[in-house]
Amino acid sequence: MSKEIISLQLENIKKIKAITIRPEGNFVEISGRNGQGKSTVLDAIWWVLKGKDNIQQMPVRQGQEKGTIRLELNDLIIERVFKVNEVGTDYTTTIKVTSKDGAKYSSPQAVLDKFTGILGFDPLAFMRMSAKEQYEFIRKNADLKVDIDELDRKHKSLYEQRTEVNREVKRLEAQIESMPIVNVPKERVDVATLMSVLQNAQESNQKIQKAKYALDSLTQKKISKQDEIKRLEAQILSIKSDVEQLDVDIRRGLEFMRSNQPIDTTDIESKIKDAETINAAFDAAVNRDKLVTQKINEEAHVIHLNNEMESLENQKKQAIESANLPVKELGFGNNELLYKGLPIKQLSAAEQLKLSMDIATAENPDLKVILLRDASLLDDESLEYIKQRAEESGYQIWAERVDTTGTKGFVIEDGELKA
Repeated sequence: MSKEIISLQLENIKKIKAITIRPEGNFVEISGRNGQGKSTVLDAIWWVLKGKDNIQQMPVRQGQEKGTIRLELNDLIIERVFKVNEVGTDYTTTIKVTSKDGAKYSSPQAVLDKFTGILGFDPLAFMRMSAKEQYEFIRKNADLKVDIDELDRKHKSLYEQRTEVNREVKRLEAQIESMPIVNVPKERVDVATLMSVLQNAQESNQKIQKAKYALDSLTQKKISKQDEIKRLEAQILSIKSDVEQLDVDIRRGLEFMRSNQPIDTTDIESKIKDAETINAAFDAAVNRDKLVTQKINEEAHVIHLNNEMESLENQKKQAIESANLPVKELGFGNNELLYKGLPIKQLSAAEQLKLSMDIATAENPDLKVILLRDASLLDDESLEYIKQRAEESGYQIWAERVDTTGTKGFVIEDGELKA
């Protein structure tokens, strides 16, 4: 059987002088003007159950030495007493938990912690939290087996790496597309060898040309000498000797001419001229092949990064699924909560209220109590929805609302319960 609040008694707590509230039904409305002590009622429920570590200010009413909170549940009576020190700057607190049959508990706070759950969860306050605060609140109360933030950091790092690699892939693709595929020779032309052949041919031709010039000169000399024979009979013998020698030289020249024909360098020169174009095409093809290989490697890197990112997402998904989050399809994004894959802040106000109530009622603790501050901000439709959820889930909702009529719920006026 779940526990609910049967009665709440406060004496000298913050602005409250002395009141007793015995709620009826699932929706308990605490109303009144501002500054009359409404908030103290909800604070007192929180303080009596959660202890000193959860009290942010002096709980005892100003000018008093002691304050008391007494909370009666179905089967337990909880009483917390606050005593102010002599100088009035601090206080001590004691708690006593007894069962309805009079049994006392030696570790009262431990008993309370077992059945209070996330009593401090206020659906309206949750809706007003920033995305980061909502994320931290749920993460703190979830039984996560892994560090979600670390997974997100790794995922972000891989994402950034993948972005850079994809950018490099696109750059390589553009570079490859700008390089046309041409008819490429099987190998480079050896220009150095061709140049050597050309040089040898030119040197040989020069020798032949010199020989030709020499031969022409010798022939001319022979003619000249023959003319001299006619004119210079006296020198015939000497000239004949010269002629004989010239004949020897001529024979050598003719023999050289017969064994050495001029080499046609046109083909070699053409090949050298074409080599630059051919080699440029060859080099372009080699460079293109290198870029294609580099692109393939980068694409493989992208696939590897995708696999690592998918692995991290699966780890995160498994961690969230095993964390027993309060609502199905609730998850963790980048420093924000997600619901059905969307950031909570993108939901409508009605959807956020429904989700907040789902979270508040999901834990199913022994003490089904929700403290709802600032309920004045709810419109009539939202208020009716909360009342309906309280009825359906068996929760007792204590709601603080500003009201000046003095006719709604339990009215607090000047620290007392209005009659």
